[in-house]
Amino acid sequence: MKKTKFILPLLLFSLFFLLNSCSLRPVSSEYTFIEKNTARDLTNLGNGKVIIYNGDYYCPVMTCGITTKLNIWIDDKPLGQINYGEFVVINLENGNHDFEVLHLDVFKIRSKQSLEINNETRIIEIKPTAFSNSVKITNTLPNGFFGYNYAPKYK
Repeated sequence: MKKTKFILPLLLFSLFFLLNSCSLRPVSSEYTFIEKNTARDLTNLGNGKVIIYNGDYYCPVMTCGITTKLNIWIDDKPLGQINYGEFVVINLENGNHDFEVLHLDVFKIRSKQSLEINNETRIIEIKPTAFSNSVKITNTLPNGFFGYNYAPKYK
């Protein structure tokens, strides 16, 4: 009887450890983040100043927190990790930029896309999809954006 008393806690601990050890490690950002209050007024954006946000949906299940974290590189320079409900504001020069995005599902899913940034570019949505990642210029804020948090800068 005493053996079965310890099996359930051991299994729960093992499951918790497995899920956390498999999470996507954040990459250190080499970009300078701009003050988050800039995002509250769209007239402050453009001319190289852009919001990049994770457009994935909120998922209250523990494993969803693993699959919605995105590691992002722009032109082979790490931007960092953005989780769902998070954003950053950075300066991007006009021109073509390569976005590389990595998220973890059952296995690592990495994709690369190019975007043309110009003076009118204000908002970029990045989100994980079933077998890839989506990167697109939307220039509109998502519903509930004012509930989003500024992504931490990992060192």
